[in-house]
Amino acid sequence: LAYAFWFERANSTNYLMVRTVSNRGATLGGVRSIRQLATTNSINGNLQLKRNNSAAADDQFNAWPFPVPAINPAKTGHLYVAYADQGDNSGDKADIFLVASTNGDTNWTSPLRVNTVWTNDQWMPVLAVKPDGTKLFMAWYDRRADTNNGLMEAYGRWGTISSNGSVTLNDEF
Repeated sequence: LAYAFWFERANSTNYLMVRTVSNRGATLGGVRSIRQLATTNSINGNLQLKRNNSAAADDQFNAWPFPVPAINPAKTGHLYVAYADQGDNSGDKADIFLVASTNGDTNWTSPLRVNTVWTNDQWMPVLAVKPDGTKLFMAWYDRRADTNNGLMEAYGRWGTISSNGSVTLNDEF
């Protein structure tokens, strides 16, 4: 059994999607929505981050809200997806979120904001689960240390995975 994850736009709304694939690709499961995204950009959901707060409006770079999946190798059907999406605060164009499923891909948790500072942009997450299934690690690009929202650093966060699949995130570093 494998899973395919992708970004999809339908009726002016952006989604993260998933489908099971089995029997070496001969059998396809149903297509399911993981999450509706806040970003409404029609070109692949591009978050269109500015080089910095004082840059011209057209001085942007591409940042995509594509799903970044990880499968728990020790727990059948436990899936995790990290993604960047538009933030809630004014001027915050990107935050990192995590959703999880413990039943294959049938149901997904509500998004958990991973970054604790959301006055500046965070984007391009990576995600991994330890082989024993007890820990999850996420990292992303982050501009929190610059009031002009231009300098980039990499931030990370460990999470402890409980036996029921829920994740408790530790401090950022």
